[in-house]
Amino acid sequence: VLLDTTPATHPGEPMIGHRIKQARIAAAMTQDQVVAALVAAGHPLTKAGLSKYERGGSVPKATTLRALGKVFGVASDYFIEQPAVSVEWLAFRKASAMVRAAQERVKTLASAQVEAFVTLRRALEPTQAWPKVPRTKVGSLNDAEAAAARIRKYWNLGEAPIESVTAAIEDAGGVVVELDTPTTGSPTGFDGLSGWVAGATPVVVVASSATDARRRFSLAHELRKTTL
Repeated sequence: VLLDTTPATHPGEPMIGHRIKQARIAAAMTQDQVVAALVAAGHPLTKAGLSKYERGGSVPKATTLRALGKVFGVASDYFIEQPAVSVEWLAFRKASAMVRAAQERVKTLASAQVEAFVTLRRALEPTQAWPKVPRTKVGSLNDAEAAAARIRKYWNLGEAPIESVTAAIEDAGGVVVELDTPTTGSPTGFDGLSGWVAGATPVVVVASSATDARRRFSLAHELRKTTL
């Protein structure tokens, strides 16, 4: 399994610049579109200036952050909040069918939802200990069956068919994100994505527009990737 080892915030990367870029990607906007929106709002900024902010080469003024917040549809204090979690994403199953920008948007949108969910859960259940997902190497059908049996044992699922894969993952402490991918700027070819929070909490992302059967398959497939 290939890992995307890019953390939520790169070591040494200024947090404000990262959050500006994150908000822009989530809004499915190019730098040129952001600059045009700022000019229309009466807050002119060059593309070079925006790029410099995103790289951390300079820090924007409070008025600029407020203007960017309006363009992206986020509160201005979003840019100065330290991300609560970092997600280590595994490789996309259909990476060849998705352009780089679409992949980044999926990861950015999913990371924001995971961050909000994990932060809330930590606040509501600070002492809760969640079972870990057992990791193993699968090189044959027998290995795959053994891995499935191991997960059932760790999560106390028994031998009966699993009624809801989503509920099984969430009950065991995992995070499931159903990501809406609208037609405009949609990441064509996206079925599912998986990763880890702090190397212990599995995260599975699926397209909400998929059929129930397809979502169930994607959930099971992505969960399997987190055990390898």
